[in-house]
Amino acid sequence: MRLLIVGGGTGGHIYPALAVARSLRARPDPPELRWLGGHRGLEGNLVPAAGIPLTRLAARSLRTTTADVHAILDPIRLGVSMPQAAALLAGDRPAAIFTTGGYVAVPVLLAAAVLRIPVVLWDGNVIPGRAVRATARLATTLAVSFEATCRALAAAARRTPCFVTGTPIRDVTTVDRVAARERLGIAPGDRVLLIFGGSQTVVRFNAAVAEALPRLIERVAVIHVAGEDGYPGALAAREALPESARRRYRPYPFLRDEMLSALGAADLVVGRAGSSTLAEVTALGLPMIVVPYPHAAGHQRARQLELRLDQND
Repeated sequence: MRLLIVGGGTGGHIYPALAVARSLRARPDPPELRWLGGHRGLEGNLVPAAGIPLTRLAARSLRTTTADVHAILDPIRLGVSMPQAAALLAGDRPAAIFTTGGYVAVPVLLAAAVLRIPVVLWDGNVIPGRAVRATARLATTLAVSFEATCRALAAAARRTPCFVTGTPIRDVTTVDRVAARERLGIAPGDRVLLIFGGSQTVVRFNAAVAEALPRLIERVAVIHVAGEDGYPGALAAREALPESARRRYRPYPFLRDEMLSALGAADLVVGRAGSSTLAEVTALGLPMIVVPYPHAAGHQRARQLELRLDQND
């Protein structure tokens, strides 16, 4: 059986889909998996690294939010992706499609509806984005992390069943705190602060770390995921520290599978309110200082609030 996974852009769209892929592959009769994504997103690196064949549509999985030439080109790319998605689905004819929504899923859901291919659409937001609201009625089944999402989609997808499944995450039962600290070179008695802003560089986080770093390392060991663009500056900040203190500051450009080790080693996390981040931190029972992304149309703040309400029930 062949299944198609559709998703791209940020880690919030890709990591839950990868978690589903790992679960499917662990079955006694694993299906053949293929992935359909777009350009500009993290799927270009993460999906092939997971051993899943990746095909890209013309559309970019991370849309432009600034007034530049791509603001004109993105709708054109989306239009080109419509027949492209239809041709790919007609040729491969997957038994079903799993998608985490987003811009790149729009042409696929439209094509799947015409070809009558069943689709499971998962959304980890409390407030569904525009792409999900526009295409939810085309899905066969909706899977969400929060009950509020089902209510929010009720008007747009009256006839589509909606199930609260939670957020698919990596298997955290294998995380060993001692082994994780040894793997990262953390001294046994050190308290560890993990700082990361999700799958993209967060300039304000990096600036705050640089300013507070001399005081931070007096109290804790710091694991800092600075992003590709922020990594050179983080390295420079590390080199400016006294040599004896450098071991207590460990900057990284990005952590993939190693993120589980970083979470396992941490005593406190500072990060964004991404769906995968909140789900994995909660599963590991870690305290977290949540800094919602201010430009996510209220998604992260709402997700943080909904999770807090769920934990209080």
